[in-house]
Amino acid sequence: MRIFIGFAFDNQVKDYLQEAQLFLKTTSIKGNFTQYDNFHLTLKYLGEITYQELEEVIDIVEKIGRKNKPF
Repeated sequence: MRIFIGFAFDNQVKDYLQEAQLFLKTTSIKGNFTQYDNFHLTLKYLGEITYQELEEVIDIVEKIGRKNKPF
């Protein structure tokens, strides 16, 4: 499976991104545009990993999350 570590945006940020994207669509010749529900910030693309590696990644991310404050 292909895995990445990222942040999901709240609806307010996704609304803003959608407005910017709509403007770009009207001013560009062509392009690929992300669907509203897929807006996110990728921090690290891990690529193809096994289920065992996924469990290790989840453990590591959870440990990091417990040690840091939300932002």
